[in-house]
Amino acid sequence: MNDYLKSIHLINFKNFEDFEAEFSQINCFVGRNGVGKTNVLEAIHYLAMCKPYFYKNYEEDNIRFNENFFAIHGYYGSDDIGFNKFSCSLKLNEKKKFRCNETPYQRLSEHIGLIPIVVVSPSDHVIVSGSADNQRVFLNYTLSQCDSEYIEVLKDYTKSLEMRNRILKMFQVEHCFDYSQLESIDHLMSLHGNKIRAKREKLCKDLQESLIQYYNILSSGTETADLQYESFEEDMLTVLQKNIQRDFSYGYTSAGIHKDRLDLTINGHKVRNFGSQGQQKSYLLALKLAQYDYISKQQNGRKPILLLDDIFDKFDFMRVCQLLNLLSEYDKDSEYHFGQIFITDTHLNRIEEAFSQTNGVLSHAINEKSKIFMLE
Repeated sequence: MNDYLKSIHLINFKNFEDFEAEFSQINCFVGRNGVGKTNVLEAIHYLAMCKPYFYKNYEEDNIRFNENFFAIHGYYGSDDIGFNKFSCSLKLNEKKKFRCNETPYQRLSEHIGLIPIVVVSPSDHVIVSGSADNQRVFLNYTLSQCDSEYIEVLKDYTKSLEMRNRILKMFQVEHCFDYSQLESIDHLMSLHGNKIRAKREKLCKDLQESLIQYYNILSSGTETADLQYESFEEDMLTVLQKNIQRDFSYGYTSAGIHKDRLDLTINGHKVRNFGSQGQQKSYLLALKLAQYDYISKQQNGRKPILLLDDIFDKFDFMRVCQLLNLLSEYDKDSEYHFGQIFITDTHLNRIEEAFSQTNGVLSHAINEKSKIFMLE
């Protein structure tokens, strides 16, 4: 089996006082709404990305009621080379801590990518139907797991953008500014912005081929999906200088890679504006599977953990079965194409029925390669 999450231990996390579980290749969490199925997936995401995925507002809200800390421990690795213990903890009014084999990280970015992960959740519809902000989050999320330089460059760009915006806002109040400081910031933003744009453009080209293939399968070959990265064509320094008067008027930086977006289309029409709910859902699934393939390729074949949250309630049964059929296929080397999978649902019989209709390895996974956790 590929690298996988062997076990997890939650202490005072969300609704769990003390929860432990040993995992298999396919893991299903079943129970009524509110028992904590998604909370387990959230904990797994913490171990991979050092932050929440589903509830992003205040991390201290993840601490169990009337407690002052939470801790997440997990063992990730392989049967061949062994397992590392990863731990994430947070105390009220203190900084979050992350450790590998009890050794703390100096920076959380050192860990990102060690446990590759992809999430499919109903909330992800904002990537397809929402604002460009959500599309950039998707790009950043994907690249951060495959390119450690990207994380640092993005941080530097964000800091430069914040400083530039402060200067622009100060100008609106005081009607003066330090030109040499602005010029220096513009050069820094241009340096970082051009790097980010180049990495995003390459990512989108790599995603495009897989997206087209997966959507072709999900739509039974009746439609064609596409993805393009929309950015400025000039050097970013030129863009900043061209828009300087408008920026002074607005009080913020109106152009740059922080404004870039994705052009998502089906048969040449924008999915956001013209796609039906069914088309948007199929597009989202195809995009997530393309993301999975990209991360796996960039990780030299290491298969990401796949979290499927509440897909039976929010996606129609036929579309879920199509997804599970894709997940059950073998690749060209006769190996299981996808790695470890976690699924949440409210009805066990619905999972069993969907699995029974697949054509590949998942058709027997309920009995042979899976664990079912009934939460109450």
